[in-house]
Amino acid sequence: MTAPLLAARGIVVRFGEPIQVEPGAGRAGREALVERVREGMLALLPDVEPTYPRRRPGGDYLSDLFNGRREAANRREYMAELEREAAG
Repeated sequence: MTAPLLAARGIVVRFGEPIQVEPGAGRAGREALVERVREGMLALLPDVEPTYPRRRPGGDYLSDLFNGRREAANRREYMAELEREAAG
């Protein structure tokens, strides 16, 4: 179920360990905070970018079903043109 968010409610999203903030630390404190945030965010990323198949089995069937025959034909023609350009 989807519901609109009300302005009176806040959303909190947390990833990883909290990063400590030193109030009033000045420029050096800000730079240290930026570095800790950068390190924390990089620690959440995978070491190797995952690879996904170009197309999902059955994915085109559902797209064609919802978009209609004319749009499906246009998409197939466009994809064939891209493949011809890639081949030579």
